[in-house]
Amino acid sequence: MSLQIGLVGAGLAARSHALDIVTDPAMDLAGVAAARHSSAAAIAEDFGSAAYPDVDSMVHAGVLDAVVVAVPPRAVFDVLEGLPATLPCLVEKPVAPTSSELSRLRRLSGERPYWVAPFNRRYQPHIRESAELVAQGAIGSLCRIEARWTGPYATRYAHTAPTYRASAGPRHGVLIDNGSHALDVIAMFLPAEVPAPTPNTITAVFGRNERGADVEADLCFRAGAVEVRLVLADAEEGPGCGDWQIALEADQGAALLNESGCTFDAPEPTVIAPEPMLRPVTDLHRIAIGEPPMGSRLSDVEQISVLVTAAYDHAERSTSRWIRPRGKALGRLNGAC
Repeated sequence: MSLQIGLVGAGLAARSHALDIVTDPAMDLAGVAAARHSSAAAIAEDFGSAAYPDVDSMVHAGVLDAVVVAVPPRAVFDVLEGLPATLPCLVEKPVAPTSSELSRLRRLSGERPYWVAPFNRRYQPHIRESAELVAQGAIGSLCRIEARWTGPYATRYAHTAPTYRASAGPRHGVLIDNGSHALDVIAMFLPAEVPAPTPNTITAVFGRNERGADVEADLCFRAGAVEVRLVLADAEEGPGCGDWQIALEADQGAALLNESGCTFDAPEPTVIAPEPMLRPVTDLHRIAIGEPPMGSRLSDVEQISVLVTAAYDHAERSTSRWIRPRGKALGRLNGAC
């Protein structure tokens, strides 16, 4: 019997999940709800489902086995707090940018063990295989991680943008939108015994647009003995725009990861080729049959949120002037953290 999935949201991410659901023989799109009923009706018509006037109506119709939440960050916690704790949920970027929202996330994390955030790198087989190799000591003990994401971030958050990003303001922008994905994959490579970074070890500077939304960021912190730097650099559309890569330095070797695969420079050099990304919605099926999901639990998102909140707090206290990161190879970045 197919898993009956409800969808909350009507934007690009919601449509992507809807397509994954209706093309999976183990799932059916049982209903759609959104802030605007007309938007929910449009997705329901496109994907052969039913539109509901609001989330409560869809949940209380008694037709759902699980739900996907894909709404703007400003609305995500309100939606989540209205869902039954026992209903498995896949939720897009429930990242808390303030201490008050972090408290809300912590409550949800403790009460919702079957809820998962689909940060996309966790669904890429070459990333998961690389994380396993690092955990097995393939390059020894990690000492440094440097990550760099580039994209047309200023354009994406322009007031003319066709998405909710057009109205994004302070404590929202590229750090939550793209940086949360980067921080999640960085966490995959940190040793399990490494203590989480504390807010007073985090430094951050941001480049912001006229509304205060961050369109560039440079974040540094320590996790135990591991130094971490994350650069989110705005770039105009063209070659290299949209690229990402992560460089790992350890006492017995190094590794470089990107969309094209992973290369290990170690006593036994290894190259891992990329494979197609797995569908995040299949996590709901895994939960239904008692298997662990591939995505991040809310407790993992809580750790990301501690970093994000601390980064914004530091930037508000700091008088540091933003310096655009130079477009040189990640492995040669040498800015002090």
